[in-house]
Amino acid sequence: MNQRIAIITLMIFVTAGAMLLARQWSELPTQDTKYAETDALGDKSIPKEYRLSDMQEVPANPTDLPSKYRFGSNTRIPKSENDQLLLSNYSQEEQTIIRTFYAGFGSTGLKGMHVFDNAFSFKNQEQLTWLAKNGYPLPDDILMAARMPTAELHMLAKQGGFKAKAMLLAREYQAPANSGSKMAASAQDEYAKYKELAAFREDVLSDGSPFAGYVWAAEHMNKPVSDGRAGVLAGYAFAATLGDTRADLLAGHFSKTHPGMNPVEALASYKIILSIASKNPKLANTSTLMKRQKFEMF
Repeated sequence: MNQRIAIITLMIFVTAGAMLLARQWSELPTQDTKYAETDALGDKSIPKEYRLSDMQEVPANPTDLPSKYRFGSNTRIPKSENDQLLLSNYSQEEQTIIRTFYAGFGSTGLKGMHVFDNAFSFKNQEQLTWLAKNGYPLPDDILMAARMPTAELHMLAKQGGFKAKAMLLAREYQAPANSGSKMAASAQDEYAKYKELAAFREDVLSDGSPFAGYVWAAEHMNKPVSDGRAGVLAGYAFAATLGDTRADLLAGHFSKTHPGMNPVEALASYKIILSIASKNPKLANTSTLMKRQKFEMF
């Protein structure tokens, strides 16, 4: 029953939040004609790089990753009929690295070939392609980043890559405080580090990738108080708003294993996400928000 209530609550967040986001985006300044809506003749006056419908950037070669979601030398979408088969191509050590990375964003608590367990679970090639074209780190991305010192990953994040920023933030959020893997910073640099990470987080949230919701969830996953952990539900709700239908399953399990969370706090956290995302002029065309291609579960 608690799980059912949590899922219903999450869906209320998604619906209400999407309406709020649409209103926020519709209130963005429109004096500049480059943000104008489609005119009566159907000509798109919004430049291509600012259209929501083009955010997923379908490449000419369907086997290529969209350029903005490439990491290092990884440019191709892998081929596999499910996540278990894809992971079987890697050594046991590599599989552990990949599984550990995605475990940091939560689990449905379900196991097996025919259920969605985590943020990278998929059951056919179409689902894998959806994940790849929407910015989810692929196994090769995760392994490449795992071999990098934090300073090197930080440098790539500063150069503007979405995945570098997302994976750096995940490393910061998921690493134990005494692990030594966090960015080294003296006391006087701590505030500057905080500001930079906040800027990276804003860039990730305003990118348009549903994976940003998981990054937000990871930030709140290990917070000790129930209200802080309500941010996990907000992150899942944001991923669901942007098309990741599996996020409802993760939200249900997290609610079941962390009872007593305050839904008001979850909604407040969700509104913070929306306020950050709405700053991106690429999202100014709100009419296609709820028409985005979704992760088809079955």
